[in-house]
Amino acid sequence: MSSPKSFIESSNRIPGLDGIRAVAILMVLGHHFISESSPNLFLSTLAKNGGYGVEVFFILSGFLITILILREEKKWGSFSIRGFYLRRTLRIFPPLLVFLAILCIMHLAGAIKIAISDIPTCIFFLRNYLGQSQVTEHIWTLSIEEQYYILFPIFLMAIKSNKIRLTLLMATILILSYWRQYCYSFPDTNWRRTDLRLEPLLIGSAFAISKEEVFPNFMANRFFSSIWALLLSLFIILASFAISKIDSLCVQSLRTTVTYLAMATIIHGVSLGRVWLVSEFLATKPIAWLGRISYSLYIWQQLFSPFDNRANLSWYTFFPQNIIFACLFGAISFYLVELPTNSLKHKFIKAKSGVSQ
Repeated sequence: MSSPKSFIESSNRIPGLDGIRAVAILMVLGHHFISESSPNLFLSTLAKNGGYGVEVFFILSGFLITILILREEKKWGSFSIRGFYLRRTLRIFPPLLVFLAILCIMHLAGAIKIAISDIPTCIFFLRNYLGQSQVTEHIWTLSIEEQYYILFPIFLMAIKSNKIRLTLLMATILILSYWRQYCYSFPDTNWRRTDLRLEPLLIGSAFAISKEEVFPNFMANRFFSSIWALLLSLFIILASFAISKIDSLCVQSLRTTVTYLAMATIIHGVSLGRVWLVSEFLATKPIAWLGRISYSLYIWQQLFSPFDNRANLSWYTFFPQNIIFACLFGAISFYLVELPTNSLKHKFIKAKSGVSQ
């Protein structure tokens, strides 16, 4: 098996992280497709906590985007912010626009009802603030990611020192941790507000800066890629669920942040490619494939969820056909939309950089 370093340099993909994406999308599907009242303890637990798959996506996204920017910057002295934005546009927009177009067609055909005003809200990535239709509700996560992608490269352009970058990120994480929990204490708070959901993205970026520039030797320690680090992180995550009912602002703000840090530790460990058996399992072809189509699958799965506010649920929202159709449309979107448009991204990369996203 080739080393993680050589694998990354040759393919621009980090072993095992497609598997992390697969785990995250399975958590989201469990949250959206399984009833919390299921008599099966595992399924009901997955339904209740599967929403953490979104946080896994956020952490992973911040981690990878920052690594790619830092490597381009280190190799050439700077990174192309124009190229970054163009690559993100080609990565995100085509599958989203096709999905929204299909929704409009279904609306005009009478198959579903959507608020047409949701379309520009999704296109301009404001769905975490505005919108009415359940079938577009999941775009709130994409909106937060894209808002982060607009702001974060500007932050990196303004602050050149990686030590200062890391210090500012860590200070922001601590502030947002308390601020998030304080705002959640008010019942009318929009829990999808950008300032309340940036924390996992920032943590992913902080881990990347630590790994690549500030503490590379420490972050490369074999403990982080050991089964013990994985088990310790999982224990912390489970323990955080156990204290979720404690009515304390400080406890809950720290509990959530520590959960994110444990998730980031797992992602970092897997990125090193040496976690005993886990890295190999996450890199297996079926798991990696599911991770590769996870973006398209995430975009389409909401249409087939049985737990939305449509007055009359359609036949394709019932099990097992909803799972089959979600995966089918996700795969179609990946092969017919994502892959062709992703192949265009190299045209917008500086010829000398050789960096892809």
